[in-house]
Amino acid sequence: MNKSKSELCAVGWVTSAHFLLTATQQRVVWETLCRTLSTQPLQTVALGMVTRFMSGSGTDYSHSDLTAQAKAHPTTQIFYNSSVTALKSLLTTYGGNIQEMKYVASNRKNDPLVPLVDKIPHPVFDTASDYANGLKICVNDTWGHEIIVKSYASDGIRYTGVLTFRQ
Repeated sequence: MNKSKSELCAVGWVTSAHFLLTATQQRVVWETLCRTLSTQPLQTVALGMVTRFMSGSGTDYSHSDLTAQAKAHPTTQIFYNSSVTALKSLLTTYGGNIQEMKYVASNRKNDPLVPLVDKIPHPVFDTASDYANGLKICVNDTWGHEIIVKSYASDGIRYTGVLTFRQ
């Protein structure tokens, strides 16, 4: 999405001073910031993010090192474990009938899973270690998540399934 200078300044944290530097100068500032606020292996990731942004492609960016560190983070683990516990609780409530738990966006206020998941703190990467290793500058915080049931089977007593978590 293209925005004008005035539209960008209306965001609140962008000011007209941001437009005084050339794109090359901005890149140097960002790369210096990334080198200051990260260590390997995430320093390579942070610099790759700058390169992707500067390319103007607008495509998603991912990196296995970033994914691994985010997954291993204690707040991600709390989110994951708490989400699984909430799902198991509802499966018990509904006798394993997963169709009772199907999310319908138009009925969000009555969805049985929403209040449980809304109470779970989302992953946040703001520890001293996150500042030092680069997770803070690369991700910082997550704003949304999606839990997808990839497969599910129940025999009325036991159930198995595969979940995918997307941030």
